[in-house]
Amino acid sequence: LGANPTPLPFPELYAALEQGAVDGQENPVATINSAKLYEVQKHMVLSNHQYNPQSVLVSKRFWDGLTAAEKKIMEEAMAEATKHQRTQSRNLSASITDNLRKNGMQITTLPASEMAILRDKMKPVIAKHGDAISGTVAELQAELAKLRK
Repeated sequence: LGANPTPLPFPELYAALEQGAVDGQENPVATINSAKLYEVQKHMVLSNHQYNPQSVLVSKRFWDGLTAAEKKIMEEAMAEATKHQRTQSRNLSASITDNLRKNGMQITTLPASEMAILRDKMKPVIAKHGDAISGTVAELQAELAKLRK
């Protein structure tokens, strides 16, 4: 992608940006906001390139102890919670993005044509590592394709 990644402990990021040791970073908007990186980074590109799913885990022992009806209730509750969490996350992200703008950050959203170029450039990476997690990757890609329509 033309970048030169620089591994850096997060607590050192603010100073590294301030001193020009690094010229960018990649983090969720909530992290950028809470760390006040807008004070040392004036430009941000929103690519929405990362999906950050939340998981609800229970032990096999617990799950196996539920009746079929209880399992159905749990699954329906998690589906409802998922929708709620996604709505809350999007609303929070929009609010935080507004705050970043208010603090002087210039924010650019990549157009679909640029995102298509990035996706195309990532195909070799997906091909190389996809076999190890192929089922999950295929499911996520199908879900992302639905969301992009």
